[in-house]
Order: sequence, then C-alpha cells, then structure tokens
Amino acid sequence: MAEDRLLIVSDKKTDLTLLKQLLEPKGYSVISTSRVNTMEERICKNSLSAIVADYGYVSELAPEWLAILEEKQSKACLILYGDDVNGAEISDIMQQGVYGFVPRRYLRERIADAIQGGLENRKAFMQILDMVDSVKEANDRLIHEQSLLESRNEALSIINRLSSQISYDRNWNRMLPCILDAGLLNVLRPEYLSILYRRESEWYLDVYGIDEHRDKKTANKILTQAALNASDFAGATIPESGVSTFMQPSSQAGSGSFSESAPDIWKFPIQIEELPLGMLTILPCKEDRNDPEKKKFMSTLVNILAMSLGNAQEYYNLRQMAIRDGLTGIMNRKGLMDFLEPEFKRARRYGKALSLMMIDIDNFKQINDTLGHQAGDYVLQELSKCLIKPLRQSDFVARYGGDEFAAMLPETSLQKAELLLERLLAVIQSHPFNWKSESITVEVSCGISDVSELTGMQTAIDLIALADSRLYDAKSYRNALYSKAVWQ
Repeated sequence: MAEDRLLIVSDKKTDLTLLKQLLEPKGYSVISTSRVNTMEERICKNSLSAIVADYGYVSELAPEWLAILEEKQSKACLILYGDDVNGAEISDIMQQGVYGFVPRRYLRERIADAIQGGLENRKAFMQILDMVDSVKEANDRLIHEQSLLESRNEALSIINRLSSQISYDRNWNRMLPCILDAGLLNVLRPEYLSILYRRESEWYLDVYGIDEHRDKKTANKILTQAALNASDFAGATIPESGVSTFMQPSSQAGSGSFSESAPDIWKFPIQIEELPLGMLTILPCKEDRNDPEKKKFMSTLVNILAMSLGNAQEYYNLRQMAIRDGLTGIMNRKGLMDFLEPEFKRARRYGKALSLMMIDIDNFKQINDTLGHQAGDYVLQELSKCLIKPLRQSDFVARYGGDEFAAMLPETSLQKAELLLERLLAVIQSHPFNWKSESITVEVSCGISDVSELTGMQTAIDLIALADSRLYDAKSYRNALYSKAVWQ
C-alpha cells in the first residue's frame, strides 16, 4: 500500500489535517491541496491512486475531472465527501463515474474503507481494460484467420455493449435478459447457464435453458443446488424460499438433463479480490466445450459482471435514499415506477403474467381527526408491515401516496392475485393496531389489475389506473353499504 498516493482536495484546513491523520497511519502517501487549477496537470501525470475531494468545494469541477480521468485512462479513482445532499443527486454523480460518496458525519469511520474499495475497483477495471486490449491485439495479429477474427470481434462487441449497459444497472435481478440481449448467443451456445448472486441480504438465481413449467423436477433441483451454493457464500443456511428465481427456456431440446456434477460444466466465481459476489455456471454445447477462446471470453465476461455487481451494490445503496419512503421504510411512488416499468416491458415481451394491487385505508381521515396524526403515522407503518408479510421476495410493495399503497406481483395472474389479496386482508384483520391505550380498527379497499387486460398500446401507467379505478369502485360500494346501514 506504500506506493498508493492520495490527493486530498478541500478549502478547509480542518479537513486536510483530519484526512492526513486518518490515512497516513494506514500506509498511504497523502498530499493535500486547496488549489484546483492544477488538477488537470496532476491527473495527466498519472501518479495518483485516488483523489478525495470535498463535494461542496469541487461540485462544478468533478465532471471535468472525471472526463480527464477517462480520457487518460488514469488509474486514479475519484471519491467525494461532504455534507448530506439529495439522494438523487448522489446517484447522478455516481453514474458519471465517481466511485463513492461519504457523508461528512461518517468521515472518520468510512473514508478508509471507501478508499480501499475504490482502489480495488479501479484495479479490477484496469485489468479488464488490459484484457480488452489483449483481445484487440490478438484480432490484429490473426486478421488472416477470418473465421476466428469474426468470432473475436463479436465477443469484443458483446463485452463493450455489456460494459456500457450494466455499469450501474439497478435491476440486477433481471441481469440474464441483459446478457442475452447483448448477444451472448452469437458467440456461445449454452445448453444451460445460471447466474447466482447476492445483492445486500437478498439472493437471486437467473437461469437460461430450463423451462420450469415443462420440467419442474429439474427446476427444483437447480433451485436446491443454488440454495446450497448460496449457503456456501454466506456461511449460513439459505432456504430455497430465500432465493428469487427467474428462468428463461431455450429453443434447444434435451436441456432438462443438466446435472451440476457433469464434467463439462464451466464454473466461474464472481468476485472482486477475495470478496465472493456470486457464481456463473454454464454447460456449453458440444462444439464449444473444448474451445479455449470461448472459455477465455466467458472469463472476461465474468470479470465485467463482478465489477458491475460491485458498482451496482454501491449504486443500489444510494438509490435507496431516493426511492424509499421515510415513514414506512418501503418504496415510494418513484421506487415503484422504477421497478414496475421494466417489469411491465418484460411481461409483455415474454408473455409473462404481472398483476398490480392498489390498497387504500377507508377510515384514515377519521383516525387522524380523532387520535391525531401520530396515530395515523403509526397505522401507516403497521399496515406496511402487514402488506409485506404474505408477499414473496420477488414482489414489491410501495407507499403510492398518502394512505394509498401499491403491490407489484411479477408472474402472478389476476386469479392468483385475488387469492393473495384474501390472505393479505386476513393479515390486516388479525393484526393488532394498538395506539397507546386505543385499539384502532383499520379498514381497507383494494383494486387489482393484470397486464393481460391491457391492449398493446397501453403502458404501466394504464395498469396502475385500472387497479386504481377498481379500488375506488370498491370504496364507493363500501361507502354506499355504510350509508344505507346508517339510514336504516
């Protein structure tokens, strides 16, 4: 670590002093400055390992620095710190290429870890650049071998497309379609491919080559094996129900005979340094199994996935600040739309079921008026817990606004959603809403819509509108019954 040179940029002497005190004992060579007019020259020398800068001081200059770092293919990463800012703003600067942002209040505890992560991330990125350069040089040397050249050019094209598509992808639980869309099947023809990975505390398994509807036995076998692999990574038992799965069948016949113990299986750990992030498992077709170029291509692709998943973890953490409801802790309306729109497109593209449930509290105004807004906040928090309880990991619950909630149910038909609604209502009815010494009766109205009910031109917004319309029909019906009972 002694060769790692850090440049601290701030107009606050206290920051410069503090960061020196924190980082020099870690073995870093620390340079500090308040001058920003010499940054281009410093970057071009390419002698820095990391730049740590006060965002409040350099916010307007950071995009220019990032452009120079990219142009010069500098080995230095840029890490920002400062006072708390809007989560969406932080997401934007992360997408531009900033490795991380450390809130000022956590500077002492987190800056060293952020720098270490940035250096490891940058090292992995430079290794991938070297790999891509090596592939390009090999193509130039072997230009006379036309068939091999075409194959490598296609592989390089996939790597470039995949790198640009998934650098900060926030939907890693739908990564398999992204990899296939990048053109993987133009280079490799797998009989079976799976990606097992963890994001935060959640486990995901994406599988290509198995039709879970036609071959449930094989699908269950894969899920069992994935849970065992996940347990190995986590160091603790992961139940099969704790792994969210997405399976896409292939057009090849006979893929259901796959076995994890087959000798021709390729297994690639997805990791950064020594940190395991997941596992890619692939059974190539017979023509590809002994092709070292194909295996090398997959190894490069896995390195990109590892860097992407590491970046996605950071990006995901920051996105949560922008898409989480501050009161209930579940997603807000923006978060719902961020997940619903791509899920809606996937359902349309692959003919999958997708249902949406809208839930509204009937007597919420009465609760606020009689017991106060703190009681109303308590009811919203407790209701959000009730909504999450009967749902699967692949489902998403959001506070749509005020006292209205939404639940997105992937691969769930309208009929199954209605059965789920019955369980959900039972959970709400049995839940004790006790505010101080008061027992609160919570009544809700619901509406459900399914993507199969829409025309080809309608969108995710129309799916919400249809469920919302049915919710208010249900509410009007309940109000009519109540008024009739009072009148009688």
